Amino acid sequence: MAGHVRKRRLSDGRVSYQARLPTSSRPRKVIVKTFARRRDAERWLTGQAAAIHDGSFIDPRHDAKPFRDLITTWERTHLPKLAPKSRERYESVTRTYLIPRFGSTPLGKLSRAAFKEWFASLAAEHKPDGKPRYAPGTLRKVQVVLSSILSEGIELGLLRENPAARLRLPSPPRTEMTILTADEIKALADAIERASDRLAIYVAAYCGLRAGELWALQRRDIDLLHNRLYVRRALKDLRGHLEFGDTKTTGSRRTVSLPAFLGAMLAEHMETMPASPDALLFVSTGGGGTRQAGDGGPIRHSLFVRRVFKPAIIGDEDNEDEKKRRKPALSAEKHNLRFHDLRHTCASLLIAAGAHPKLIQARLGHSSITTTLDRYGHLFPSVEAALADALDATFNGAGAPTQLREVKPSTPRG
Repeated sequence: MAGHVRKRRLSDGRVSYQARLPTSSRPRKVIVKTFARRRDAERWLTGQAAAIHDGSFIDPRHDAKPFRDLITTWERTHLPKLAPKSRERYESVTRTYLIPRFGSTPLGKLSRAAFKEWFASLAAEHKPDGKPRYAPGTLRKVQVVLSSILSEGIELGLLRENPAARLRLPSPPRTEMTILTADEIKALADAIERASDRLAIYVAAYCGLRAGELWALQRRDIDLLHNRLYVRRALKDLRGHLEFGDTKTTGSRRTVSLPAFLGAMLAEHMETMPASPDALLFVSTGGGGTRQAGDGGPIRHSLFVRRVFKPAIIGDEDNEDEKKRRKPALSAEKHNLRFHDLRHTCASLLIAAGAHPKLIQARLGHSSITTTLDRYGHLFPSVEAALADALDATFNGAGAPTQLREVKPSTPRG
């Protein structure tokens, strides 16, 4: 597929040089690129010949394709493999950020410099109140999606390299955990009016379920004979529509052992439920009332947090109606508690009980032990001190150690 350079004289008298590169396609076509100098044309042909030889050749005609076309291809091939919630999030990134900015840009014009400048401009934008318009976590999500699309371009032979790979972006701040004690878990549950909602707090805090996993539980998922709970699916809010699907670790199912007190609570609660194995363990009131289990539909998590969870935490001591006044369930420094912090609370309780990290990983449903250690590794030093005390007690229990004396090396004779 060797090419050649053809000299051309333009109508205004100037001279140009066409580098002509025949393709291996059938019918055979010729790629033409024009240069002002012969040596530039020859250098281009040499580079193309080297790329053909080492297998990195990219048809230059692809350079003119708009980035939007590659995004469309990526969405067709990559998104179907993702969970619905992840698919929705990725589509939002392409629709909100990438297509408006780079959709019409030719692939050949995409560069690392352009992406770095763009991300820097996003990071520099601020709201009227002075806060950053785009959080570091948001920028990182955009970079991940962008890099994934460009990697697809490499696999399809449209790009030679990924100009968005390993861009240095501001690291998102790690959200501080708010962890409850056993007494605080009880205080929070006691501050909630409906019995099934109180039970949900205990299940979340002692079983470590994600919110979507909690609200998806059915009667069939509770094994009272063996005090087990089975996590098989999750309830997800997709653009305002609730639907059941896989857990966050797609396709993963896990078994969670129940403490005896929680098994007893669940047994009492299930007596009020329909006998159907498909009956939801926790249901909405359907209108803000106090319906019994089985009467309502799936719980919309955002509404539960706003109407039940947060009001119980902060109370309502200033209500004009004396009958509706309530003291806060938790102290002021824990009014920032998120529902997800109940999952962190479960991990903290397990660590304090001396549970092995691998068991914590299994209970929480992390895909990797690395995730567990990265998230909760800072809680283990307190356990380390307890382990040192235990080793001390073991050593002392073996009796006084034999006195060790220093042995001097013997002096050689002669």
